[in-house]
Amino acid sequence: MPIRSRSLCAFTVLSAFLAPSALASIPLWTADETSDWTAQVWSAAEAGDSARLTTLLVNAPATTDPAAIARLRVRVDSLTRHRSESATANAAELQKRKTDIADHLSKDAVLDALVDAANIHQLTDDAEWKSLWASGTFNPLIEAGKKSVDAGIAAGDLLYVQELLFRMKGIAQDGADTVLQDSLSFELAEANKRTALVAKYAPRAMYDLRASVMHRLEPDREIEPYNELFAHEWKEAVSDVTSSLLLRSLKVAADSHITDSGWDPLISGGLESTRLVALTRQLGENFPQLKDEQRVAAFVSGIDRLVARNGNSFADARDVLVELASLNQDTIQLPPEVLTIEFGEGATASLSEDFGDDYSSIIWPEQLRRFRQQMEGDFVGVGVLIRYNDKREVSVVNPLEGSPAARAGVRPGDVIAGVNGQSTAGWSLNRAVEHITGPAGQPVQIELHRENTELPVMVELIRQSIPMHSVNGWWKKSLDMNGDPVWDWFLDRDAGIGYARVTSFNEDTVADFVAAVEAMRSEAPLNGVVIDLRGNPGGLLPAATGFVNLFVPRGPLVSVEDRFGKKQDEIFARSGQARFQGMPLVVLVNGESASASEIVSGALQAYRVATIVGDQSFGKGSVQTVQQVSDGRRSAAVKVTTQYYVLPPAPGKDRGRWVHKRAGREEWGVMPDLCVQLSPEQLKASGELRGFADFLDAGAMNTMTVDLRPVVNDLVDKGIDPQLELALMVLESRILTASASSRVAEHAPRAAPPAKGF
Repeated sequence: MPIRSRSLCAFTVLSAFLAPSALASIPLWTADETSDWTAQVWSAAEAGDSARLTTLLVNAPATTDPAAIARLRVRVDSLTRHRSESATANAAELQKRKTDIADHLSKDAVLDALVDAANIHQLTDDAEWKSLWASGTFNPLIEAGKKSVDAGIAAGDLLYVQELLFRMKGIAQDGADTVLQDSLSFELAEANKRTALVAKYAPRAMYDLRASVMHRLEPDREIEPYNELFAHEWKEAVSDVTSSLLLRSLKVAADSHITDSGWDPLISGGLESTRLVALTRQLGENFPQLKDEQRVAAFVSGIDRLVARNGNSFADARDVLVELASLNQDTIQLPPEVLTIEFGEGATASLSEDFGDDYSSIIWPEQLRRFRQQMEGDFVGVGVLIRYNDKREVSVVNPLEGSPAARAGVRPGDVIAGVNGQSTAGWSLNRAVEHITGPAGQPVQIELHRENTELPVMVELIRQSIPMHSVNGWWKKSLDMNGDPVWDWFLDRDAGIGYARVTSFNEDTVADFVAAVEAMRSEAPLNGVVIDLRGNPGGLLPAATGFVNLFVPRGPLVSVEDRFGKKQDEIFARSGQARFQGMPLVVLVNGESASASEIVSGALQAYRVATIVGDQSFGKGSVQTVQQVSDGRRSAAVKVTTQYYVLPPAPGKDRGRWVHKRAGREEWGVMPDLCVQLSPEQLKASGELRGFADFLDAGAMNTMTVDLRPVVNDLVDKGIDPQLELALMVLESRILTASASSRVAEHAPRAAPPAKGF
């Protein structure tokens, strides 16, 4: 699980216990005792005030449903007990981790101490965490970390340095020392870039670095020898790259990027990238002139002169590239294609560093074919959704239902460290897709690194056409003749509460969700649904807006704005599509809910048709356009961020807000109405239970494997998943209060007809 800032969510957790949410949508019938009671129950449930809710339930008016009251009392008692048990366990774990930090530092086990600190980060709220920083609790750890970083740099141990900086940044990012945060962010970015360069251009050096890591973990393990087969793979990656393609690509970015930042950051970023190439001594493996300190010094001096010129036009960029080529030839003599491609990589990387845009990039000729296949939806592979984690490692978002990866036990958060014996360090996502996918029926070997597991996990997967099941139920009862799952859709059948876990938004998601709801209705009365969007990385915009339209009958669903804040497009609800309007909903989100899932949850929240429970979402709400460029013989493409998605305006607001996480802003993504954070142990336990409970393969249908699956109800009944447990309680209280209000309205005296004038 990547470490990420909790930002505002921790404050919301605290305030949720002190004041009811402003989003309660049950009418307040203050003239009637029962209606007043229903409003109080609902506000107490939304506020997470278990004590007040229990008192209200014990003193329920006689007009309410006795069976529903009894069921909700049990739920509240269980939630209160689980919270108490969790608080006790967290307090004990917190004290243990504090003690372990000192113990690990005494043994110079700095990485272990940093892991302890990361767990403390997850166990404390924002105020307590800042208090720990202010008290100097972590000062010895940070000082030890800095010394270890210096030692790692001196030894050339890039992977160790990268790991140290990643852990240090993770624990510092919510502390009060902003200077330290900025310093660590810069150092980690530099370490990531160096590691990527070594992985790309110095495979033997990367082999040595990985061997060093393995030796630290397992001193007695025998390491397989270096394979010369991939020593010159970098030559294929830079083939057909020209300065003409680079200039055309940068012009697209300079003219179109959402920030209107022009050429300056692109030129500066490109020059800094080429400087880093020259200063990464491991690259001397394939570029021998980098071993000559005088040549490197002369090159760096020339780069300094070019940076000082502050160019900001197409002509300036062209002149810089001409002078850079001459400087290179006179000094370090890199292959021109390498110099060109690294200038381009640094130019687009500057948009990430300066403006928080991780999605603009140049798609070079060697990547273009794979990119087009991806855009056209060629889904032959092993069935994993991937993205970078905070260390820019290729990591699994989640394995797809019924895929080879899911059947082999691949888990969300797993780092794909190797493919067919090659390290993925420094790989682009496109390159990872190319190596993992391939002809159906062919095997691919994947090396996984799993949190809290020292040894790598090796799996061999057979590529196949992947079934895109994006709507999953509560309990997988069996598989049909086609290998598709047969679900039990009810989280609480007695209360009539369904459950749908939406893993992505594809062309079939809306139809599959409609079919799921109809299946629920065919089995039992349906009173409400929990929609679980945790870990959902997004998908297609039409699927997201079509999903929202099932619940929202009219009005804007999402819009896009350009760099000037001008609305460029707006998607409205289509008449007659809101077939589930009025259905009580709770939507679960977390830090891995991104893009389309943020549009769905944010729009449902804005229209007050759902209560959002969980943790602050990822914050990916930007729109990229792809433009092809050509120099007459070769083609490339530029993916550039040009617009931001804007949610519908909340009640009382004139305009909606962006969901995209941008530099310098604390507000991003979707902030839940009720924030609930999972402890490290709860994250691990709930993820493992859900994964093992869902595992059911055709080959296991007539074996004991079916019976050995864990009971998925334990997620709620044993408090393993507090987010889901609170969501269920809130939804049950909403159903109860809505039902009570309806009965009051039915029996209320009719108002007298208005008087007629004569």
